[in-house]
Amino acid sequence: MTINKITNSRRILKWSWILLSVAILTWVAWLVMPMTESQRERNKVDIEYQSCYALTSGTDTLLYIGELSADWTRTNLSTENEKQAARNETFGGTWHNKYLLIPSCCGRIVTFNPDYKADSLLKIANDTLPKLVKRQEKLLAGKSETLKRTLNELLYFMRVHSVTNDGYHVVAAHYAEVAADKERTDRALAALQSAVNKPLQMSIVQHFTAIHKDNEGKTQRYGCDLLRSDKPKLLCTIQTHNRTKPVNAYANHAGNPGQYTEKPLPKFTYYGKISKGKRNGHGIYSDRAGNYYDGFWADDMREGFGCSVDSAGNVRVGLWKADRFRGERMNHTPERIYGIDIARYQHEVGGGVYPIAWNRLRITSLGEKTPKTITGKVNYPVSFVFIKSTEGVTIRNKYYAADYLGARKNGIRVGSYHFFSTKSAPEEQAMFFLRNTKFGKGDLPPVLDVEPSDAQIEAMGGADIMFSNIRKWMGIVKKATGIRPILYINQMFVNQYMPLAPDVAAGYEVWIARYNEFKPDMHLAFWQLGYDGRLSGIRGDVDINVFNGYRDEWENYLKRRTIGG
Repeated sequence: MTINKITNSRRILKWSWILLSVAILTWVAWLVMPMTESQRERNKVDIEYQSCYALTSGTDTLLYIGELSADWTRTNLSTENEKQAARNETFGGTWHNKYLLIPSCCGRIVTFNPDYKADSLLKIANDTLPKLVKRQEKLLAGKSETLKRTLNELLYFMRVHSVTNDGYHVVAAHYAEVAADKERTDRALAALQSAVNKPLQMSIVQHFTAIHKDNEGKTQRYGCDLLRSDKPKLLCTIQTHNRTKPVNAYANHAGNPGQYTEKPLPKFTYYGKISKGKRNGHGIYSDRAGNYYDGFWADDMREGFGCSVDSAGNVRVGLWKADRFRGERMNHTPERIYGIDIARYQHEVGGGVYPIAWNRLRITSLGEKTPKTITGKVNYPVSFVFIKSTEGVTIRNKYYAADYLGARKNGIRVGSYHFFSTKSAPEEQAMFFLRNTKFGKGDLPPVLDVEPSDAQIEAMGGADIMFSNIRKWMGIVKKATGIRPILYINQMFVNQYMPLAPDVAAGYEVWIARYNEFKPDMHLAFWQLGYDGRLSGIRGDVDINVFNGYRDEWENYLKRRTIGG
């Protein structure tokens, strides 16, 4: 009996050593053998990461900030929801054993640490928080003003265009985006303004989500908590909320999510067609400076039709060539509001003197000497006329009174203009114009026609003297008539001289002479688009003009901008 017990004990001990040896060999093999391709694939996991920073005062969160940059206007901000401010990234990770010598995953994952600089950034931010908030408040106020100007520019475009015009819907859609951006900016600005004299603290908000596919290819999502930042801090360890890993996942202590590379924020975003590595075809571009373009491209340059809004809020909709704006090509249709301007030359033709048949005026040609895009037949009514009244301090149009009465009698809106002289005092010119001009109820604003040559401007003392005289004439006539006058100029004058007087450009409506198929790239009331138009009822060539807007805008203009209106 004793011998049997000894034999059994030896047998048990022998098998124990065998099993232990197998276990040790298995463990050693598990420890030193590289992962198989199958294990390597099961070891991988995708990580979705959301993060933002929170500006708090006590238990109240005042503002969520996408990133702690020097300029918060270039990141996402939200006063309500951290998800609206969060930046989102997806990167790799590996299921990871806690201990080297034994399987011990516990739902652990080693992954990249995208905010490994957060601690130092938060320290700097919290050490200088009142000063930082004050700076961002100023920047947000500036952005709000820029967005306000952009909205006004976009609204102006929509006001003077129809839904049938090219680009209208693009502008309308962008208007909605800019309006939402301004609303967010204003809420963020109000939050910072409310933070004055409050105790403030900045902290980081992080969310990790592990995404893993099971054996059937179904996607499983696991919320994760940050355990620690590893050394180096480019990596971190996270753990699933329930502290478990999927059954089919493989954990390894030596798993490496790959080499970390810090990715700078892109200078711009582009959604659209790419060919040979460049933007080609239709695409939407926006950059961190606030520039936006929705249109066509060729080799990374704007080419063809597009809508652009620059960082200053300027809106350009039309044709582009080699990245430069050519202009908006107007399509002339009966829906637009057309008119003419006249002087003695519409009466004195070829040595004879002829009256104007006001009761049968129709525009039959917009002119042939400059290209125009026209839909349908040209047979437009004359909705308005500008008549020359005076020039300098001595010249009067002897046909003015009769033309004024004839136009009004036939229901045509009348405006009167004065031809500016560089040799007479502006006060004397203004009084001469007022004495010899009619201003009836419902008339269009008076006009100052400014067409001096470079030599004439130099002879009168330069551009500063010229603009000073223009301001004086405008001021006197405005006070006498109760309506702000219009400034008539040509495209060359706009390009060369108007930048020298931004107050004149901003303070007065413009009627511009530009004989081109492209609409002038500026705010204007009227566009003189040709000098060789033809009308039934008038002999010879006539200047043709078009109002900058359609019927609704024209009716609104007559209510706002007519004498006694």
